[in-house]
Amino acid sequence: MTVKLGFIGTGGIANHHMKNISENKGFKVVAACDLMADRVKTFAEKWGIPHHYSDMDKMFAGERLDAIMVCTPNYAHKEPTIKALKAGIHVYCEKPMAMNVAEAEEMTAAAKKSKAILTIGHHMRFKPASQFVHKARLAGDLGEIYFGRVCYHRRGGVPWWGAFHIKDKSGGGALIDIGVHIIDLGLWLMGSPNPVQVFGATYAKLAKRTDGQRPNQDPKRAAEFDVDDFATAYVKMDNGATMAIECSWAANVGPKEKQAMEFYGDQGGATLDPLAVYTHRHGQYVDIAPQHLPNPQPHGEATEHFRRVILGEAENLVRPEQTLNVQKILDGIYQSSMTGEPIVCG
Repeated sequence: MTVKLGFIGTGGIANHHMKNISENKGFKVVAACDLMADRVKTFAEKWGIPHHYSDMDKMFAGERLDAIMVCTPNYAHKEPTIKALKAGIHVYCEKPMAMNVAEAEEMTAAAKKSKAILTIGHHMRFKPASQFVHKARLAGDLGEIYFGRVCYHRRGGVPWWGAFHIKDKSGGGALIDIGVHIIDLGLWLMGSPNPVQVFGATYAKLAKRTDGQRPNQDPKRAAEFDVDDFATAYVKMDNGATMAIECSWAANVGPKEKQAMEFYGDQGGATLDPLAVYTHRHGQYVDIAPQHLPNPQPHGEATEHFRRVILGEAENLVRPEQTLNVQKILDGIYQSSMTGEPIVCG
């Protein structure tokens, strides 16, 4: 069965997804929608999509869609997602799930009422290294995981295009843009515990500078910058485990981009870079380091998984209940940064 797919939002991430989906014979992209009529027309012509719209209600009414890809800015995730779910249309919504917990709760509730599927674009779960650690945890190789540390730093990686730097459009900065990835992956690899308390801080020290002294700087847009470029937090879970978080768009760090994850359990530990499981056998310390891992495109793996879930060939790996917990941590960090106090995740 071919899944008939529509796009809502046709900017940069939509083109990235379309490149992978165009190579997947299981999808047939039949329509695209964007408020910017010129952009959606260009997108449709580029990818050979037969119909394009600037009104999503008209697209829903005029097309028989099996599923949609929501690739809009963060502030426009909730409305198309809920409308599609109410119409029985499956939804792949780009990360972050929503602007805040209240929106994420509405989307989760709509998914529960619908016969359609809602999944969120946390493609890092589909990387071979992530899958290896996940399977190691399921096999009991790590035992009870009681601590995780997740980190994603960029030296000069502020996305100056679009409205990433404006809070009303994005909901936040580095934390909600790239921190959301490592929080989701960290929670999942720890067995998806529920967060109960968050203590965090956010900063805007480098990206908002307008002196033109930093590479990858846009002084004009920096004057509009009202989000975070760095965030750190400590999260306590309902099972007693804890997780430390660091992320940045702009930090005075060594590498241009740094991702690091480590997890400690009572039977073993794991890191993702380098990928290894650290345990013990026969009275000796043992390091298990996989070799010759494949290198698939994780966005393509995520959308193919979405197709298989729609067809009943796989279980939804990124469930809205789990991404609601991610949103609770994001909201908790932002609130804690404002109050200077720990926040209870409700």
